[in-house]
Amino acid sequence: MQKVGFVSPCDSHFGQTLCKILYNDDFDIRGVTNKQTETAPNYVKHHFIKEDRDAVKKHLLESDVIVIHLEDQTDLAMRCIKLLNTTLMNVEKTAILISSVQTWAETKRPAPEDDEPADDDGGEENVEEEEEVDPWTEEQAAQRTPNLKYKEWKEVELLWKKSNSPTLHTYVVWSGVQYGLGEDRLHSIFQQAWRLSPKGLPMYGNGKQFIPMIHVQDLATFTWKLGISEEPLDQRYYFGVDQGIQTWRQIMEGVNLSLGQQQPTFYQIEEAEFGLTPDVEHFTTSIKVQGDAIQNVLAEEDWVAQSGFLENIQLVVKEYRTFRKIQPLHLTLLGPPNCGKSHISKLLSEHYKVPTVSILDVIREFEQLKVDIDKQISDYKQAKRDAKRRAKEEEKERKRRERGGGDDEDEDELGDDAAEQDDEDPDRDLETPDDENQDGDDEDEEDEFLEKSNEKLKWVKQVLSMKVKQKKPEADEEKEEEEAEDDETPAVNKRKGKRKGIGGMWEFLKVPEKEEQKQARLKAEQAKKEAEQNVPQRYTDKSLTIMLRWKFAQPGCLNQGLILDGYPKTVKQARLLYQESELEPPAEGEEEEEDDEELTAAVDMTTEEGTAAKVVDEKYLPEHIISLNASDKFLTERLMHMMAAGLIAPSASAQAMSGAMPSA
Repeated sequence: MQKVGFVSPCDSHFGQTLCKILYNDDFDIRGVTNKQTETAPNYVKHHFIKEDRDAVKKHLLESDVIVIHLEDQTDLAMRCIKLLNTTLMNVEKTAILISSVQTWAETKRPAPEDDEPADDDGGEENVEEEEEVDPWTEEQAAQRTPNLKYKEWKEVELLWKKSNSPTLHTYVVWSGVQYGLGEDRLHSIFQQAWRLSPKGLPMYGNGKQFIPMIHVQDLATFTWKLGISEEPLDQRYYFGVDQGIQTWRQIMEGVNLSLGQQQPTFYQIEEAEFGLTPDVEHFTTSIKVQGDAIQNVLAEEDWVAQSGFLENIQLVVKEYRTFRKIQPLHLTLLGPPNCGKSHISKLLSEHYKVPTVSILDVIREFEQLKVDIDKQISDYKQAKRDAKRRAKEEEKERKRRERGGGDDEDEDELGDDAAEQDDEDPDRDLETPDDENQDGDDEDEEDEFLEKSNEKLKWVKQVLSMKVKQKKPEADEEKEEEEAEDDETPAVNKRKGKRKGIGGMWEFLKVPEKEEQKQARLKAEQAKKEAEQNVPQRYTDKSLTIMLRWKFAQPGCLNQGLILDGYPKTVKQARLLYQESELEPPAEGEEEEEDDEELTAAVDMTTEEGTAAKVVDEKYLPEHIISLNASDKFLTERLMHMMAAGLIAPSASAQAMSGAMPSA
């Protein structure tokens, strides 16, 4: 016999998620909508508004599983549970109330037996003490105290619990802040981050308040599991939270970084302004809870985000893009030099709120990445040395106290000697004997961090080493050939300073070089050498492709999209950038091999059936390509005007005039 489910409201974020799960389990779903104009999900067979009392009573009594999400429906929840209590039922029913952890908001912990006066040295220490408190558990439900707004919610919870009977199984679930599947309460936060708001995201207070959370899919799955349980569970109260323990500041940092901000930015909201945000108590009240019972009901494979919001932030962002139908904009702008590509790219970037990417900017960022990783490794090693030094000093101080403070002068002398040794060799091993007995977990983590950082640094260096080899001019090659021929002449008699044989006769026929000519020649050779050294080496097309793909994978480009300015310029660059195969830099000591035939074959590959094989990676392909065209006369005149106005240097203008847009 088909089971009947009653969901109120069925058109909310949680309600729609639960209705979908019940529908997949072959439930006949009846639902209450928030507004009469609201459309219920397609899989809800009967839907009605809560003011329609006859419809509510009829479908409520016909249902096997009843789920009411309080929200603004305390009156409906009270009516439903009273109706179920006063009705004689021949079949068992399950009634689940989805409440909120806010009914714990004002719960006070009992004062310790040895009550000492509070330390008023500073607020930071008090905050740290507050952060160290143990989380609330379901067994402490009798102690909970809601704030004034949720006082009526607690009354509904108590009545729901008391209504449990052999034929009516009641459960109360205190839900944390729900996230995922497009967001509901956090939608405005994600929206601000997506639009790269210059002022950043809101920071309520100091941001150290704990925010219990749960993925809406996990909450709906847990509710469904309670409803279909064959044997009624003994426990009436449950915390609907995941295993994550995060503060508001950590949540904002995670959202900011995952949606494109390189550096998290915030704007402060003081307590006096909290009331301007709807349901702000969910973001400002610090509640630390632990949901052990939900872990026993849901198996590991039932969870979507068991480890919490921060650990699954990439999944949450992906869901947000999918459910809100937000697609990254990937646009490529091509054209000859000096036709206005950068100007148009800037205008498009400001209009669509997506970053502009030029190949020069990517090169600078990638070169800076090497510097940043070097600094991270250096700072990390220095922090390790400082920690070991402090541990040694603390150990020395502890031993001095154990001796009763005696021999201070000798100890000071030893301390001075040790300090001098530390200054001479700060990198020396500072491990104490007790270090050998410590747990090796920390060392493993440190080694893992350094190993990953060094591997990434090695990869970056390999990519940066992929540069085009400079070809020597023909004149230099002829000179080298002449020098090679000279090397084949008979050896010089070092004792007499003359060449033996006929090959040395040219020494006597050579016209002596004047001092002025010699100085001019040496000066010209030195200038040529300096000019060759100052010419920057170009990166290979393969290295540029690896850098661009690295840039594409950054949160800003991955989520918002990008406008690629003036690249690719050749067919070869396009094939490298858009082909499906992974590109890796050559191993250390190996030279890069570029084979145009392989690239051409990669594009022209066909399957056995004769159809073209898929050899491009769609995530790199632009959705739109804008090609700017202009005559050589127009470009030359524009370039001259810009040079006359001082908008471009003469050297750059000469380079632009000599450069032509390669045919693609």
